[in-house]
Amino acid sequence: TFAGPPPGDTSEGSLDGAPQSARFNCPTDVKIDANDNIYIGAYRNTKVRKILPNGYVTTYAGSDTYGTTNGPLATATFTETFSTIFDQYGNMYVSDHGNWMIRKISAAGYVSTLAGNGTVGDADGTGTGAVLHNNNFINVDSSGNVYVSLGMPHYKIRKITPSGVSTVFAGPASGAEGNGSTDGYRTDARFSWPGQMIFDNAGNMYVADASNGIRKISPSGMVSTYYKDAGFYT
Repeated sequence: TFAGPPPGDTSEGSLDGAPQSARFNCPTDVKIDANDNIYIGAYRNTKVRKILPNGYVTTYAGSDTYGTTNGPLATATFTETFSTIFDQYGNMYVSDHGNWMIRKISAAGYVSTLAGNGTVGDADGTGTGAVLHNNNFINVDSSGNVYVSLGMPHYKIRKITPSGVSTVFAGPASGAEGNGSTDGYRTDARFSWPGQMIFDNAGNMYVADASNGIRKISPSGMVSTYYKDAGFYT
C-alpha cells in the first residue's frame, strides 16, 4: 500500500497525512507531474489530493465542503473530482462529476469553470453556456483542447477548446442520446460507455469503451474498433 489504510482496514475519508494515515473515498484516477508528485481524483471526494514523492498526502485543491465556488486552491469547492489532467503549461483540468462541470486550475493556483453550469443535460456552448452530464474521464491534446467522456445516457466524447467552446467530438450529436458499437465518422459512431482516453504521437485517440473494447478515433474523426476479444470489459 503506497497511500491509504493498511491491508484489512477498509476505512475511508479525506484525511491528509503520512501514507497509511491518509484516507480516500473511491479514488478513480491517478496522474503524475514532472516532479513525481501524484494527483488523485476521487468519485466521492470533494478535493484533488496530492501525494508527495515521500508518500505524504496533502490536499492540492478543494475542501470538505461541496460546491462550485471558484477562486484560490484552498477556498475553491468541488463535488466529485473524478479525473484530472495537466496540459503542457502546467494548468490542471478537473472533471467535476458531481457538478457536471469541467474546472480549470491555473499554474498559478486559481480555480475557474471551463465548461458546464451544473444543469443536467447535453448541449454545445461556451463556458457556462455548455451543458454536461455524467462527465467521467478527461484528457488534453498538444493544442490545449480538453476531451471528456460522458456516460449514460449520452455516451459521447466532448471537445472543449482553451476558450471554453464545447462541441461533440464523437458519439451522438449535441442533445442526442444513445449507445451501441457502430463505427463511423464522429456523430455517426456509437459507444457503449466511453471511459479513459489516451493519444498517440500521430494524434489518434484510443478510448476504453466498456464492453466494446478499445476504440480508435483518427485525427480526421473516423471511429473504429481497435481491439476487442470475447468477453472484453474494462
